[in-house]
Amino acid sequence: MVNSLAIDMNLCDDWIPYKKEKCFKVIENRANNTVAQSKCAQLYPNASLITIGSADEQAFVTKFLSYYITVADRVWTGMANTKGSGYSNWVDDFPNKRSVLYEYCVQMSIIGNFAGKWYSEMCAQRALVELLMIKD
Repeated sequence: MVNSLAIDMNLCDDWIPYKKEKCFKVIENRANNTVAQSKCAQLYPNASLITIGSADEQAFVTKFLSYYITVADRVWTGMANTKGSGYSNWVDDFPNKRSVLYEYCVQMSIIGNFAGKWYSEMCAQRALVELLMIKD
Protein backbone atom coordinates (compact mmCIF):
# COMPACT_ATOMS: atom_id res chain seq x y z
CA MET A 1 0.00 0.00 0.00
CA VAL A 2 2.76 2.45 0.88
CA ASN A 3 4.58 1.76 -2.39
CA SER A 4 1.51 2.41 -4.56
CA LEU A 5 0.92 5.68 -2.70
CA ALA A 6 4.51 6.74 -3.40
CA ILE A 7 4.07 5.89 -7.08
CA ASP A 8 0.87 7.94 -7.22
CA MET A 9 2.64 10.83 -5.51
CA ASN A 10 5.35 10.74 -8.17
CA LEU A 11 2.81 10.67 -10.97
CA CYS A 12 0.97 13.62 -9.48
CA ASP A 13 4.06 15.66 -8.58
CA ASP A 14 2.83 18.20 -5.99
CA TRP A 15 -0.84 17.39 -6.66
CA ILE A 16 -2.98 15.21 -4.35
CA PRO A 17 -3.38 11.71 -5.86
CA TYR A 18 -6.64 9.79 -5.96
CA LYS A 19 -5.93 6.12 -6.63
CA LYS A 20 -4.23 5.91 -10.01
CA GLU A 21 -7.06 7.79 -11.71
CA LYS A 22 -6.78 11.49 -10.96
CA CYS A 23 -4.68 14.14 -9.29
CA PHE A 24 -6.14 17.15 -7.48
CA LYS A 25 -4.81 20.59 -6.69
CA VAL A 26 -6.46 23.41 -4.74
CA ILE A 27 -5.90 26.96 -5.94
CA GLU A 28 -6.89 29.55 -3.34
CA ASN A 29 -8.44 32.17 -5.58
CA ARG A 30 -11.73 34.06 -5.49
CA ALA A 31 -13.37 33.82 -8.92
CA ASN A 32 -16.63 33.09 -10.71
CA ASN A 33 -17.02 29.79 -12.55
CA THR A 34 -15.98 31.10 -15.97
CA VAL A 35 -12.81 32.72 -14.63
CA ALA A 36 -12.03 29.60 -12.57
CA GLN A 37 -12.28 27.37 -15.65
CA SER A 38 -10.20 29.75 -17.73
CA LYS A 39 -7.48 30.13 -15.10
CA CYS A 40 -7.34 26.37 -14.64
CA ALA A 41 -6.70 25.86 -18.37
CA GLN A 42 -4.09 28.63 -18.43
CA LEU A 43 -2.15 27.25 -15.46
CA TYR A 44 -2.36 23.59 -16.45
CA PRO A 45 -3.40 22.87 -20.08
CA ASN A 46 -4.62 19.30 -19.40
CA ALA A 47 -6.44 20.15 -16.15
CA SER A 48 -10.08 21.03 -15.52
CA LEU A 49 -12.34 21.86 -12.61
CA ILE A 50 -13.19 18.79 -10.57
CA THR A 51 -15.78 16.18 -11.47
CA ILE A 52 -16.76 13.40 -9.08
CA GLY A 53 -17.81 9.98 -10.27
CA SER A 54 -18.35 7.88 -7.15
CA ALA A 55 -19.16 7.95 -3.44
CA ASP A 56 -15.59 6.84 -2.68
CA GLU A 57 -14.13 9.73 -4.67
CA GLN A 58 -16.61 12.13 -3.02
CA ALA A 59 -15.49 11.00 0.45
CA PHE A 60 -11.82 11.40 -0.53
CA VAL A 61 -12.34 14.93 -1.90
CA THR A 62 -14.54 15.99 1.04
CA LYS A 63 -11.87 14.83 3.49
CA PHE A 64 -8.94 16.68 1.93
CA LEU A 65 -11.04 19.82 1.39
CA SER A 66 -11.80 19.90 5.11
CA TYR A 67 -8.32 21.44 5.54
CA TYR A 68 -9.54 24.53 3.64
CA ILE A 69 -12.60 25.40 5.75
CA THR A 70 -10.86 28.50 7.11
CA VAL A 71 -10.43 29.75 3.53
CA ALA A 72 -13.81 29.00 1.93
CA ASP A 73 -17.16 27.33 2.39
CA ARG A 74 -17.67 26.12 -1.20
CA VAL A 75 -15.64 25.28 -4.29
CA TRP A 76 -16.48 25.36 -7.99
CA THR A 77 -16.78 22.10 -9.87
CA GLY A 78 -16.80 21.28 -13.56
CA MET A 79 -19.90 19.15 -13.22
CA ALA A 80 -23.10 19.77 -15.17
CA ASN A 81 -26.08 21.36 -13.46
CA THR A 82 -28.30 18.41 -14.36
CA LYS A 83 -29.36 15.16 -12.76
CA GLY A 84 -27.58 12.46 -14.72
CA SER A 85 -27.72 8.72 -14.47
CA GLY A 86 -24.38 8.42 -12.65
CA TYR A 87 -23.26 9.34 -9.15
CA SER A 88 -24.67 12.55 -7.64
CA ASN A 89 -24.66 14.24 -4.25
CA TRP A 90 -27.13 17.12 -4.60
CA VAL A 91 -28.14 18.83 -1.38
CA ASP A 92 -31.84 18.36 -2.20
CA ASP A 93 -31.42 15.24 -4.38
CA PHE A 94 -31.71 17.32 -7.56
CA PRO A 95 -30.14 20.38 -9.18
CA ASN A 96 -32.01 23.62 -8.66
CA LYS A 97 -32.60 25.83 -11.68
CA ARG A 98 -34.04 28.92 -10.07
CA SER A 99 -34.26 31.05 -13.19
CA VAL A 100 -33.99 30.69 -16.93
CA LEU A 101 -32.41 34.16 -17.07
CA TYR A 102 -29.09 33.08 -15.55
CA GLU A 103 -26.69 30.23 -16.13
CA TYR A 104 -26.24 27.92 -13.16
CA CYS A 105 -23.11 25.94 -12.31
CA VAL A 106 -22.27 23.46 -9.57
CA GLN A 107 -20.53 24.32 -6.31
CA MET A 108 -19.63 21.84 -3.59
CA SER A 109 -19.85 22.69 0.11
CA ILE A 110 -16.80 21.95 2.24
CA ILE A 111 -18.12 22.78 5.72
CA GLY A 112 -20.38 21.34 8.40
CA ASN A 113 -23.18 18.87 7.85
CA PHE A 114 -23.34 19.81 4.17
CA ALA A 115 -19.67 19.04 3.41
CA GLY A 116 -19.50 17.31 0.04
CA LYS A 117 -23.03 18.30 -0.99
CA TRP A 118 -23.54 19.89 -4.42
CA TYR A 119 -25.42 23.14 -5.00
CA SER A 120 -26.70 24.95 -8.08
CA GLU A 121 -25.39 28.51 -8.01
CA MET A 122 -25.28 31.30 -10.55
CA CYS A 123 -22.06 30.90 -12.53
CA ALA A 124 -21.34 34.62 -12.04
CA GLN A 125 -21.21 34.17 -8.24
CA ARG A 126 -17.73 34.05 -6.76
CA ALA A 127 -16.34 31.11 -4.83
CA LEU A 128 -13.18 31.32 -2.79
CA VAL A 129 -11.39 28.16 -3.87
CA GLU A 130 -10.88 26.47 -7.21
CA LEU A 131 -10.38 22.74 -7.17
CA LEU A 132 -8.47 21.52 -10.18
CA MET A 133 -8.34 17.98 -11.45
CA ILE A 134 -5.95 16.38 -13.87
CA LYS A 135 -6.40 12.91 -15.28
CA ASP A 136 -3.43 10.68 -15.82
